[in-house]
Amino acid sequence: MATSWLQFDLGERAYAIPLSAVAEIMRAQQPRLIPLVPLSVGGILNIRGEPLVVLNGGAVFGQGPGLCYRHVLLLEQGDLRIGLRVGQVSRIDHDLAVSRGRVENVDDEYPFVCRVNRAGETLGLVELDGFLERATALLTQSRAHQGGLEKCQEAC
Repeated sequence: MATSWLQFDLGERAYAIPLSAVAEIMRAQQPRLIPLVPLSVGGILNIRGEPLVVLNGGAVFGQGPGLCYRHVLLLEQGDLRIGLRVGQVSRIDHDLAVSRGRVENVDDEYPFVCRVNRAGETLGLVELDGFLERATALLTQSRAHQGGLEKCQEAC
């Protein structure tokens, strides 16, 4: 069975994530602050009364601040729900045939993204488990860098 992909843009780059991981696509909102996590990394959104941790795509994919976010992808894997703010959702592709021979490179810093050349365009294919691992690391590293973990350990 072929995998369907949801394609989205972040700045000038195009990415695709397995459609099976996407529970919902929403209009982007400005998230609220998570204590000890900079808003440039992410925040919290209220989605029908439920809090949702949302990461900025620029932070996750190393594109830095200043991107325009139009959509939020609500991603689910098991009991885990996390949001990803992206530039714009562009399409769903049910016929994205990718062979190993077409893989251009795998970025050492972002090993959860394989870049492929498709119709003259470079597309980053996102591996969900690796993405979630990176997202978790960003949130916990932000807290550690701001002294939250050290202060807590010193108080104990």
